[in-house]
Amino acid sequence: FWSEGHPFNLSRPLDGEAQTNNRAELAAVLGALGLELRPMEVRTDSTYVLNGALLWQERWRANGWTRHGKNIPNADLRKQLDQLMQAMPEGHLKLTKVKGHATEADVTNGKVSAFDRKGNDAADGLAVASACSSQVNKRLRWQAQEKIMLATEVQSMVVRIAQARSHAMRAPVAESE
Repeated sequence: FWSEGHPFNLSRPLDGEAQTNNRAELAAVLGALGLELRPMEVRTDSTYVLNGALLWQERWRANGWTRHGKNIPNADLRKQLDQLMQAMPEGHLKLTKVKGHATEADVTNGKVSAFDRKGNDAADGLAVASACSSQVNKRLRWQAQEKIMLATEVQSMVVRIAQARSHAMRAPVAESE
């Protein structure tokens, strides 16, 4: 979320088979970095994104994007983020943690600013809209798969019937006297 009515506000399905919150958070940061060339601050409620980018990314790169001998989750997106961050001038990107799912009481108690609450709520709204559109796509895919399975069964049955008829027509007919 950039600001109210901003053309860079995006809500789109997540590419790939893996549809996780962490993957979506990383994809959102990559999307933002791909849209803006000026220095920017990315505010996120994702500890996963922040810790990966600020604490672990350098170690993962040095270890071939593995942790304890296994590939790190979302390594493809992590590598893209790492490459973008390395290519940026020093101080070009600031990553800031904000409280997620903040309430008005959190604002009143100073746990989060009204600005960050509004931005995070709007970003969550974009994510929910994307997830809903993705669910529709999943439902349509499932319906299409069911139709394909049914069509395959019908085709197999037609082939079996045709084979049985062909076999019956080739069978010798006994002549009666």
